[in-house]
Amino acid sequence: MGGLAKGLLVLRALGRESRGLTLSEVAASAKLPAATARRCLHTLEELGYITRSGRAFLLRPKVLELGAAYLDAIDVDTLTKTHLADLAQRTGDSAALSVLDGVDIVYIARASARTLLRLEAHVGSRFPAYPTSMGGCCWPGSARRDCAVTLPQPTSRR
Repeated sequence: MGGLAKGLLVLRALGRESRGLTLSEVAASAKLPAATARRCLHTLEELGYITRSGRAFLLRPKVLELGAAYLDAIDVDTLTKTHLADLAQRTGDSAALSVLDGVDIVYIARASARTLLRLEAHVGSRFPAYPTSMGGCCWPGSARRDCAVTLPQPTSRR
């Protein structure tokens, strides 16, 4: 596994915990040796993607640039913002746009209706496709139960 892949594992590990993680927690979560995790953390800190608070490592806003490049390339805001907001307002529920990424769906745009109970699936959230309504929409003409049988299980859940 190359250095970039290891660095991305570290970023994903940190993204799962808003309180930050210690070196040993990052290593365990990313399934990397502590020395490898330490090198990745050092590089990511030098590049401005993470910071330290005591013994904990935390993501910095610069990581948003990585996802923003994808969103800019497909111009999601222009294509969806008014449509999703209008749909959310008309239905009184949330409206979202997701893409299929392997066997998962990833939310790339979302508009919320004001309700007392709200399930948070923010932009960037990743879920297994086959048991979700969004996943069902990504496979038109296919029953979700067929997708569960024919597709491998997701490698990660978030």
